[in-house]
Amino acid sequence: MPVTAPMPVAPEVRSHATDRYAARLRAIIQAHVHLPAIVRALHLRGRAIVAFRLTPDGSLLWAHIVRSSGVRPIDIASVAEVHALSYPPFTSRMPKRPLTFTVAVHMISR
Repeated sequence: MPVTAPMPVAPEVRSHATDRYAARLRAIIQAHVHLPAIVRALHLRGRAIVAFRLTPDGSLLWAHIVRSSGVRPIDIASVAEVHALSYPPFTSRMPKRPLTFTVAVHMISR
């Protein structure tokens, strides 16, 4: 019996799957944000934009600030949070190559 290749995934389906995965990443990261003691003590707040690249198995290749919060401890903590987490593997409808994502990390001291 001949072996057939799987049907290719249409670009719009692939894009939708990647968008859903990116939304999941944003939720995971924001749910695990830990305010550094200095941010709490000084009642600081800010939003840093972090770009990061993942392999299809969810391994982090790199992460860096693409837009500073203007508060260095928040920027440092935002990148550290992205590095500290584990990420799920890509879904079967996503590309089989590393992808870059961006996330806004919000830190608010109350």
